[in-house]
This record gives sequence, C-alpha cells and structure tokens, in this order.
Amino acid sequence: MDVVGDVCGIHAQIATSAEISLGLRVEGITRQDVRRALWEERRLVKTYGARGTLHLLPTHELALWLAALRAKVPAHPPTSAERDALPSERRDKLVMAIHAALEAGPLTRDELHLEIGQRLGDWATAATFPAFGGHWPHWQIALRHAALDGLIVFGPSRGNRVTYVRTEAWLGALEGLDGQAALREVCRRFLQAYGPATHLEFARWFATSPRAARELMQSLDLVEIEVDGWRGWLPRGAVEASADASPGGTVRLMPQYDCYVVGGFPRDQLIPRQAPAQLRQGTAAPFAVLLVDGVVGGLWERHVRGTRLDVRVDAFAPLSSQQQREVERQAERVGEILELHTEVSFGKVEPRAHL
Repeated sequence: MDVVGDVCGIHAQIATSAEISLGLRVEGITRQDVRRALWEERRLVKTYGARGTLHLLPTHELALWLAALRAKVPAHPPTSAERDALPSERRDKLVMAIHAALEAGPLTRDELHLEIGQRLGDWATAATFPAFGGHWPHWQIALRHAALDGLIVFGPSRGNRVTYVRTEAWLGALEGLDGQAALREVCRRFLQAYGPATHLEFARWFATSPRAARELMQSLDLVEIEVDGWRGWLPRGAVEASADASPGGTVRLMPQYDCYVVGGFPRDQLIPRQAPAQLRQGTAAPFAVLLVDGVVGGLWERHVRGTRLDVRVDAFAPLSSQQQREVERQAERVGEILELHTEVSFGKVEPRAHL
C-alpha cells in the first residue's frame, strides 16, 4: 500500500501490466497478492485516476484523490462535441441511473447497458460518441463522472468482463476532504516521486492548466535544484534523499503504462534520440521498455506459452555482461510475478504500441 501511494497510483489499463509494475517494486509478491488486495481484502481499489485513466489506489487514500480530481482546474474547457454528447442535466440523470442500477450488486457493462436502457430509454444507450475507433453510448461517458463523484468503483471481473459496484457497498462511506488541501498533497507527492519538475510537467501529468499548476506549486515549500542541466522543483525534505543516486549501469524492465515512464521528465532526456520515432511521439507509455540508468534504452516483449513466459529484449546499445545478467534476473522476476517459468532471449523487438 505504501508503494502504490508513493508512486501516485499504479496504472491499470492493462491488468497484467499493473501486476508487473507493482511486483517489480515490492519484493516477493505475485499477481495473486495484488488480486487478493483488490478483490478480497479490498485494501486496493481500481478506479479512474489522473487524466481519467484507470489506476490502482490504496483504498484509504481514495477520498484524497477524488477530492483533488474534483477540485482541479481542467486543462481546457469541454469541447462543443463533449458538451453536446453529455449536457449537464443528462449527465446527472445518467450518474443517478448508474448508481441506482448497481443497488443489487456488481454489474458488467452489458448488464448496466440493459438496466440503464430500461430506466432512461434509447437516448441513454445510443452509441453516438466517437471513442477508440468506434462509438460509445451516452451512459458510458458518464461512468467517469459517477466514479469522480465517489459513487462507483470497479468490482471483480467476470472472466474478461469488468464489473462496477457501488463505492459505499464495496468500501464503506468515504470521508469528506478539502479539495485544495488534497490538491497540494497530490502535487507534493508527484514532485516527491517524479521531481525535480516544473509546473508544466505537473500540469501535463495531472491534466490541469499550467496557470493552476504554477499557483499550486507556489503554495508549497519547495526547493529549486539542477540535475544535468535540468532545473526543477522538489519538496524541501526530498532534496537530501534525492542525492542517493543508484549506481551506474542499472537496468530495469518496465511494462506498458508503467507509472515511471508516464511520469518521467524531461522527455528529451527520458527518451533519447536513438529510440524509435514511435516512442518519441508521445509519452512512450504504451510500450514495454528497457531502462538503462533510468533512461529508455530498449524495448522488450513477453508471450505466454502454456506455463512458460518468453521474454525477448532489444537494447538500443550493447549491454555489458553484467547488465545482461541483470536483465535476465529482471525477466525471471516478471515470471515469478505472473507465476510462470521464464525463458529469456535477446534480439529484435518491433515497436508495437498497446492501444
């Protein structure tokens, strides 16, 4: 729980990537420990976090994140298409219908679709909003609003189908927190984990306006420092800890949507020129990457074949024998997390993003 909180949540767009991201940071745990914390102990919760993306958060910090997300200044006003797709009066009706439909317990998206159609009619279920190469119904756009209001979270999946549950039924009542205090705490944690950074980096990471991010950082007790020509800010108490750098030559295997790759700045230092163009076009988050001294230094891929996990690693520059052995140990650790036997090879990996 401490690790998930310290890194500002674990990205959970891909469940396996979330399990690997957390397993690589906590010695000895496997995917079963993550699943147990989510669906049995309920000490972790899956919901929509920063930038509206899926995250795992510590349950005892859910109220903090929701308060901050509700209080933030959006990066830009809603587009006309967004306003037309979900006017505020219809949004409220959909949110209440979603909450009411979940009274009986967890429902899949298909089950919610039927329930909401019966309650509100065809306008709520018509697939008209362009999204991910297709179209979403109006009620599905309202899911994030219901989560942001603290009314719903994700429940245990049924096979490959996600479910939703009422927050109070699954976790109990959430405490009310001051939004501005929550924003300051979230900003401080971002700088603690991913700093030094400027207000522009925080604005991009939290999807807020640069002006609001600057004002927020000005309200904190920060120290400006320089690292390799990059000037940014850290919480005052974090400066001494940041001096304890890892030894040179360290390598790490990071899965798709790992929080470090999403939160690391500046981009031109995190993703070097020798990286494929596909990685330099955005955050590189959709790619499984090899880090060398904290910098993207290669790609890797994994394939499950029965009880075996095949891991193939493609470094942008030759690795030392010690680095190759460490990559092999990292791959074996990924296998332990996924409870599979690992076979490692080195060779070409095509830069295919997970979308």
